[in-house]
Amino acid sequence: MSDSDKSRSSDRSRSSPERSRDSSGRSRDSPGRSRGSPRPVPRQSSSNVPVNPKPFINSLTGQEVNVKLKWGMEYRGILKCADTYMNLQLTDAEEYIQHVKKSTMKTLLIRCNNILYVHKFDREAFEENERRLAAEKAQNNNTEE
Repeated sequence: MSDSDKSRSSDRSRSSPERSRDSSGRSRDSPGRSRGSPRPVPRQSSSNVPVNPKPFINSLTGQEVNVKLKWGMEYRGILKCADTYMNLQLTDAEEYIQHVKKSTMKTLLIRCNNILYVHKFDREAFEENERRLAAEKAQNNNTEE
């Protein structure tokens, strides 16, 4: 290899890292995340796995659901239907504010942008929790006397 070939190859090796840098100055082959790459998905527990909302909502049609709004109110009722925007219609709905039943409605329409979450309502777990809370309240009243 001639001296001129050596100098050209050494020039390439010096300049190649500069050419492989992106606009932020970070090397493209660096382990850091570039702007175009997706963010890493955090690991989640098996009980908290995200679900595609449309098939999930459609699978709950005809079942008793609990809908929590961004503003703190909760509604329980039978999910009659959901449209493409995920507006919900509940029948025989009950309104709860801070876990206290406030009213009952025959039909309730909930606009999609107010919904915080929707889940299938488990009546047995709810009643068991209510019994436990009532027992704790009774026990607290007995200890105060």
